[in-house]
Amino acid sequence: MIGLKARWAALAMIVFTAAATILFHNFWDMSGDAFAQNMVHALKNLSILGGLLLVVAGGSGPRSMDGRPATS
Repeated sequence: MIGLKARWAALAMIVFTAAATILFHNFWDMSGDAFAQNMVHALKNLSILGGLLLVVAGGSGPRSMDGRPATS
């Protein structure tokens, strides 16, 4: 929330979200309503992964704790 170590936190959340998507939303083995619901959840997690990748690539921004210069 304050941007402290946001890249590392986003990277950890990427690993968790990718694992949860693969392990729990296996829509490729389902049919009917279960297929549709798990496909929606898997695609939702994919979009969350995209946002987390943006945080890893761009950082947390200039107003965050990581963006401030160190004071000595």
